[in-house]
Formats: sequence, structure tokens, C-alpha cells
Amino acid sequence: MDIVPSDLVVEVGPGRGALTEHLAARVARGGRVVAVEVDPDLARAARARFEGVPSVEVVTGDFLRFEIPRGARVVANLPFGITAAALRHVTASSAADAHLIVQREAAMKFAGSPWGAESMASLALKPWWHIEVLRALRPTDFDPPPAVDAVLLWLARRDPPLLRDREREGYRRFLDGTVGRGRTLADVLGRIFTRAQVERLRRDLRLDLRGAPSDASFDRWLAVYRASRALERTSAPRSAPRRSRSG
Repeated sequence: MDIVPSDLVVEVGPGRGALTEHLAARVARGGRVVAVEVDPDLARAARARFEGVPSVEVVTGDFLRFEIPRGARVVANLPFGITAAALRHVTASSAADAHLIVQREAAMKFAGSPWGAESMASLALKPWWHIEVLRALRPTDFDPPPAVDAVLLWLARRDPPLLRDREREGYRRFLDGTVGRGRTLADVLGRIFTRAQVERLRRDLRLDLRGAPSDASFDRWLAVYRASRALERTSAPRSAPRRSRSG
């Protein structure tokens, strides 16, 4: 994680502050680390450790209820049980990016292609967030070692986004009505487009119409969504022209 001195870093679950110390050293000249710890005893210990360090603030509370400041960079070794909720919280905020240690299975769901099949979760996020699995972690990186594989997941806010915020609801409705609604991509597209239009999309986007909808990558789904929006605009009924009055 490339932290610069002016960054505002939100650390989730600092414990007694081992990582906090490294983060504080990076932002010592003008930045700040806000460490959010849900355990009151650990929060007190971290607060005592960083007493007199102006760049560190320890907050006692639940991260899922914590308001992430605009432009913050989130760092977390998440309890695997709250991964989905924490990701929703981060991506609904104004954070700049997040480096999250999460269970590998959950990371594949949110990262989608090229690490795995696209999912509703990955497709819903990607117009607004770049998502990448940075590296796999070894069990020996943890104490105690986890029973499941873990990876470092990176989410970075797209600026500008690929879709405007006002398109969120329409895009979500499009995903709900397409992804997972048919065995093949041909089944899904046939509900929206004519046979000729499907064939043109196949050629232009190099789609495998016999493949499962989840086999199509995000960029192809985004192109299909834009094609559906263009179709809606061209097929929308126009209001009848007004008659001019004579005399």
C-alpha cells in the first residue's frame, strides 16, 4: 500500500496497534490514522500506546457504523464473517480506496473476472470501483493461522466512474433482470434484443452465446447494458406533435 504523508487512513480492528505504528510513521507529516476498534479493552490499550502521537486517533466502536471520511484510505484485516457487510459499507462511502484482507472465496465473488466468474456483486460494483486481488496470503502470515485461504483485496474508486451515479438504479435493475436469468447468454439477450440485434452484439463483443451469463466479463456486460439503454431511448414513444391553431 503506497501511503503518502498527507493521507487519511482508516484502520479497522487495530488490536493493540502493531500495524497502526507502521501507518503512523508513513503519515507523520500532515496525515492522520483513525483506528476503529470494537473491543473496548483493546481500544484502551491502543489509545494508551499512542498517547502523545498527534497523527493517531483511536475510536471505540463498530466499523460498520463508523462514518468513513471522504477520501479516506481504508485498511483492514476483516473478520471473515463481516466481509460482505464491510464491503458494502466501504463502497457506499466516499472512501478513496481500501486494502482488505478477506477470505479467498469472498474475494473471488467481489473481484470477478479475471480471477473468477463474474457475479452480481462484482458486476454491480465495477462501474464505480476498480477491484483487484493483489496477492494470496500464507497461513503463516497470521497468528493463529486461519482454517481457510485469505487474500489481499484492493478496491479503488474510479474517477471518473464508468457510469453516472444517477444510473445506479437502472443498472441494478438491468442486472437483476439479466444475470442469472437464463442458462445461456443467448437466453438472456433474447429477452431484450431481437435476433438480429443479438447477432450484432455477438459479433461486436465476441460473445459466446452458448456460454453461461456469468462467463461474460464485466466490460461485455457494460457494453450490453449501454446497448439496452440505447434501445430504450430509440423505442421510447414520442409525444404527438401539437397542432397549430389558425386564425
